[in-house]
Amino acid sequence: MTLAVSGALCAARASEIKFEENPDIFQNPGQGFSSNSLWFNPKTKVNYGAGYFRFEWAKLQPVEGEYNWEPIDRALEFFSKNGLPFYFRIMCTNFHGGRKYSTPEWIFQKGAKWHEFEGMEYKTPDGGKSKTHVSAYFDDPIFLEEHEKFIKALAARYDGDPRIGGLDLGSFGNWGEWHCTSMGLEDPNMYSLELRKKYADMYLQNFKKSDIFFMTDDFQVLEYALGKRKKPRVGLRRDGVGSPWHFGR
Repeated sequence: MTLAVSGALCAARASEIKFEENPDIFQNPGQGFSSNSLWFNPKTKVNYGAGYFRFEWAKLQPVEGEYNWEPIDRALEFFSKNGLPFYFRIMCTNFHGGRKYSTPEWIFQKGAKWHEFEGMEYKTPDGGKSKTHVSAYFDDPIFLEEHEKFIKALAARYDGDPRIGGLDLGSFGNWGEWHCTSMGLEDPNMYSLELRKKYADMYLQNFKKSDIFFMTDDFQVLEYALGKRKKPRVGLRRDGVGSPWHFGR
């Protein structure tokens, strides 16, 4: 028996496993680079692991009581066809928006309070150029009520859709990133914790199946959203890890 075991060990040491380089592209869903285009070539050498878009509320609900889900549906169809999960965020204010309103204009026509700020230049419908962007005050009761209705409708349509890898807990602040810098406010920290929690609850109370991710720009609401349970309700999201822009923060 001793001789047999020794012989087996020697044979194992003598054997070799050789690996050959595989030049083919293989997918690793949910990891690696994310694509924000519906036109990328699936055979590209970039190993995309997901699709990711940011949608302005104004584009998804241009008319009160009516929803335009086509941008989300198109993205879901494209990325799922290419075997990739899709992630997205909702924005109500967008410094880089290509038009004046990122929140539907009808919200302000109903009486929601707003303010202007200077953002990225865009082309106006009359062929001119402008840098004027409009943002609602996030504590305005009309804005708060209408946006909650929108998030409920969003969840009713997409919560649990297997093609969705997850969505950002967005909406509040510039780009939906939970900070109010670059929005022309005298005090970017003017909004109370209790108010900010209301925006978090819109997602936490309506999305029960899809994974939710939270930007780390608001540590107080992040702690609230994580909850006290052993398994956190949300995951973490951080844009631009390693960027010099974040070093001083």
